Amino acid sequence: MDAPASRQQGGLSARPGNTGGPEQVQIQIGGQFDFDREVEGLRAHVGKIKEATQLLVYDVEPQSSISSQTHNGSG
Repeated sequence: MDAPASRQQGGLSARPGNTGGPEQVQIQIGGQFDFDREVEGLRAHVGKIKEATQLLVYDVEPQSSISSQTHNGSG
């Protein structure tokens, strides 16, 4: 099955003004926005997620050990 003629014409790279190079986007945020505070908040969230993950791994390890013992008949 052939692609439609419009898709065979080069797609996005054939559009006017497209030089094929990387483009830059500028974003303006109105009001007060503190990127440093936002990054610190995100780091705190990542830390909490890491702690929760470690607790889950710590909790699952004994269960998998018990499970493997009962499946192997050594329990």
